[in-house]
Amino acid sequence: MWLTSLNIPLQIVILLLLHENLHSQKDYLFNLTNDTIQIEIMYPMNNRQSVKEKTLKVIDNRGKDERVIDIRHYFKWAIVPVDEHITLTKPLGEVFHKIIGEVQEEGTIYINQLDIWYDPNTIFSNGYVLNAQTTYYNIGKRIDMEWEIRQKNKKSQYEKSYKYLIKEWIERHKSAINESAQSNAVQTTRYKRQFNILNDVIFLPNGYIVNPSIFFDYPFNGYQTYTRGIDNFNVFYRKTDVLDSFALMERGQRWVKRINHLLISQYGCSLYLGVNRLNYDSLRSYNIFYNLFLHIGGYFNFQYNPTHNKGLYFGIGYYQAFDPWPDIIKKFSYGLKLSIGYSRQ
Repeated sequence: MWLTSLNIPLQIVILLLLHENLHSQKDYLFNLTNDTIQIEIMYPMNNRQSVKEKTLKVIDNRGKDERVIDIRHYFKWAIVPVDEHITLTKPLGEVFHKIIGEVQEEGTIYINQLDIWYDPNTIFSNGYVLNAQTTYYNIGKRIDMEWEIRQKNKKSQYEKSYKYLIKEWIERHKSAINESAQSNAVQTTRYKRQFNILNDVIFLPNGYIVNPSIFFDYPFNGYQTYTRGIDNFNVFYRKTDVLDSFALMERGQRWVKRINHLLISQYGCSLYLGVNRLNYDSLRSYNIFYNLFLHIGGYFNFQYNPTHNKGLYFGIGYYQAFDPWPDIIKKFSYGLKLSIGYSRQ
């Protein structure tokens, strides 16, 4: 090689230059594919501690940089994938401790998980969502608390949403601790998105609908009501005497209320746009646009779905359909909705 033909000192100089160049390229590549945005959360100065008030200890147990509250992903110049780190100016545990201040009970709060994400799938309340799990320890008492806090906002207004969600989340801890956290007390469980398989079968006067879906969702063991947008992998198949309909994916929203530790009630609406396979023998006339369909469904049902469920769940309810197109089937129909699903962590 040409390098071996050079004298030793010159070889050393060239190798050192190559080494420095590789390091500078590595640093450039790191800076190119990583970005950081700092968010400063303002909090009031704590008053002097009174005789009855106690100071909580706060420990960030997430196993990551304590300043990082989120990592967003985007493409720079539409080509280069970039991890954008959303960080606080101070560690999360310190910010938590400053905002929560002094409470009526002492103890320790462990921050086990924190996720902030944008939910574009709700019909009326698109915005940022904070999901978190914390544990409060005191002498002879352990309470696991699950949190979901929403703020309706545009995706571009992330800094304002992050500030609001973090402060609101921390301030709610103060009320929960002072009230012994009864409103959010749940059993010890691992908190993360759960994998769900669900199949709905709907019996209509002129046919039936089969609607299997796969999705991930956070458990809601500590909440009485919650809202979810619907944007999961979903197959819609409808069989009638006039046509067969097929669609992938759906858009919609569901509202859920827990009745007790075993049962929930929910109502929701969904929209499907897909294609038809026509039964030409049943048609009086033909239009090429009959091969497309728009279906809007609304439902109300009761579901056996215990808290901390990791297994089967099932439900029964009422289904109302509205079919504005094609006009060869009834615009309004109703049916019986049966559901069976499986959830696991």
